[in-house]
Amino acid sequence: MKKWDFVIITTLIISSFIPSILLGYNIYTKPDLSNNNAEVRVNGKVVQVLPLTENNIYIISENGNTNVIEVLNGSARIVNASCRDGLCIKHKAISNNGQSIICLPNKMQLNIKGANNSLGYDILIN
Repeated sequence: MKKWDFVIITTLIISSFIPSILLGYNIYTKPDLSNNNAEVRVNGKVVQVLPLTENNIYIISENGNTNVIEVLNGSARIVNASCRDGLCIKHKAISNNGQSIICLPNKMQLNIKGANNSLGYDILIN
C-alpha cells in the first residue's frame, strides 16, 4: 500500500463521522413516548384507551369476540384472541405513533396514538 492510499482511506473513514458530529447524537435517541396511548377500536368505534405507562392486561370483549391485550414497558401486543387464524397474536409489540395491530375476524384495531402524534421523523422503518 502506498502512502497516498493510506491517506485517502484514513480521510474517508474520518469524514464518514462528520454527519453524526454536525447533526448531533439526538437522531440516534428514541423520542419521548411517555404520552402515548393504545386506542382499541371495534367495528370502527373506540371502545377503550389504554395508557402505555401502566403494565397491565386488558380483556376486550365485543360482539362475542375476545382479544386479550398486554401492555408492558411502553408497548402493547395481543396475547390471546378468539379468532381462528391468530395472525394478530403473531404480530410484534407496538409502541410508536401510527403503528397498529389489526384482527380482521374480530374487527378489532389496536392503534398507538400520542399527544402530539408525531415522532419528528419523515419515515419509520422497523
